[in-house]
Amino acid sequence: SVFIFISILFFIWGAISCINYLLFPILEGTLLLGSNPSYSYYSVFFLSYLITAIPASWLINRVGVKRSIITGLILISLGTFLFYSATEYISYTLFITGFFILASGISLLQIVSNTYIAFLGKGETAAARLSLAQSVNSFGYILILIIGFRSDPGLLSHSLINHIQLVRVPYIVSSLSVFIIAMLYTRIKFPEIITSDSSKSFSPVLFNKTLLMGLWAIFLYVGAEVGIIVILKKYLNASADTMANISNVVILLYFGGLLLGRFIGFPALKKYKTENVLFADAFLSVILSVIAVLSSGNLLIIILVLLGLLNSIMLPVVFAS
Repeated sequence: SVFIFISILFFIWGAISCINYLLFPILEGTLLLGSNPSYSYYSVFFLSYLITAIPASWLINRVGVKRSIITGLILISLGTFLFYSATEYISYTLFITGFFILASGISLLQIVSNTYIAFLGKGETAAARLSLAQSVNSFGYILILIIGFRSDPGLLSHSLINHIQLVRVPYIVSSLSVFIIAMLYTRIKFPEIITSDSSKSFSPVLFNKTLLMGLWAIFLYVGAEVGIIVILKKYLNASADTMANISNVVILLYFGGLLLGRFIGFPALKKYKTENVLFADAFLSVILSVIAVLSSGNLLIIILVLLGLLNSIMLPVVFAS
């Protein structure tokens, strides 16, 4: 039951992240921010990870898993509410502030949830458990994608007033829903299975060879994952012959590959050695990346989608190691 409650957190930040993915183009028009490129928002998003990651670990050690989860959920609720307020007052400052708070909440949830799942059972099956939990995250993303793609395809052609209404409803619903979940989680017991010795200095951790290799691996993984999504989206948008429906299907296939790979990774990572799975995965990814550089058209799109499938189990393996 504890695994289910933690997996719900994976679903929440997957769904919220997808809502942002769908609504940011509308927010640009709503807030009249055409001169502010979208990558500035994503810079703030990842900057919040850099700033809040270590304080988040201190918070978990100090107040425990349950209070850390509730804190992360409240931050997400507050951040999405500020998005709603930003459309009310047409405020870029409120939007960026809300974005930073939201990202901080997601960062806290990711740290506590991934770590908790890793400790929730035998160490040799930690990667398999993480792969299963992260498949729920991918499911949340895909579910919102399907809902979004089935909505009015002419969103950007609406008036500013219609833009505001379109953005307000998802964010106020998200804010209230996450806040209610946070209150419900106050009634749930989470065994404190994440142990640490707070008397030890933090500095020796920085010289841990395995940890440093893991940091570089996650750094490269995140760069590759985000880069593939950006390249795929820009390539589809730049293709004059690409219809909106086809573009939507390709994006769904990419995230569907992530879902499928993580779901398959659960039994695979229990049966085979994680280092062997990771090596084979990385080797195939390098080969496909080289082919992608030399490709164009439909072949390039297929390769990028397949890379999503291969990327799916990299994070569980690296994190659990």
